Amino acid sequence: VALIGIISSVIILSIDLLRNDEDLRQESQRIISLLKIAQDEAVIQSKDLGINLELHGYHFVEYEPFLNQWNKIQNDNLLGSYQLSKNYEFMLFIEGTEINLSNPEKKKEKRDVFDMFTPAQNAPHIMILSSGYNSPFEIIISSYPENKNLKIQGLPNGSFKIDDEVI
Repeated sequence: VALIGIISSVIILSIDLLRNDEDLRQESQRIISLLKIAQDEAVIQSKDLGINLELHGYHFVEYEPFLNQWNKIQNDNLLGSYQLSKNYEFMLFIEGTEINLSNPEKKKEKRDVFDMFTPAQNAPHIMILSSGYNSPFEIIISSYPENKNLKIQGLPNGSFKIDDEVI
């Protein structure tokens, strides 16, 4: 009886770990699908979009060229705000440098909106350009307490890649 209990415990734990791996893959597929939708919308509507990541979520933004600022997309069923499941969090790397996502509030500096050389206010972490290209990036989705990671790469040519192996 004790042996059956141990075997069934191992099977239940294995199933739970496999489910967590599958959840990680589904979350990464959802992000890639939304990025592709944003790419298509950017090309079709000829406007630049972006995505800002936080430790446990993300939201899409669009560029307003006349105001030289990025605004959160409102009233869009697909390109809105998303929260990760409670056991997941993001890490973001741009050009090999880790971006601090634990403080989503950015400094709001005063600037002249008519100065085209001043960086746009609230610029996103990842830009999705109207040309179909995007800024290169690496997103790592981590699950806790399992401590598993899955990496999503955005390549400069506009393609996205998921490392199939959960680390």
